[in-house]
Amino acid sequence: ATRLCDGALVVVDVVEGVCVQTHAVLRQAWYERMRPCLVLNKVDRLVVDLQLDPMETWHRLQRIIEKVNALVAALVVNEQQQQEEEA
Repeated sequence: ATRLCDGALVVVDVVEGVCVQTHAVLRQAWYERMRPCLVLNKVDRLVVDLQLDPMETWHRLQRIIEKVNALVAALVVNEQQQQEEEA
């Protein structure tokens, strides 16, 4: 079913953060040449449940985005290394 899609929504719960399943979804989207779109879910829980102030909330969101970017960067580097080994 993923081969019929152009992109993939990668949903991350901001309270739970980046999990093992996030790694798997990003990897699968990358191998299928899909464009991932990050969706940060349950942002309201940071304020309501965890009672974070705006700056703490911003830092939490920033860390999640940095982790996802690092995962994608690792996929890019891995693919480049594989291409160099094949050449």
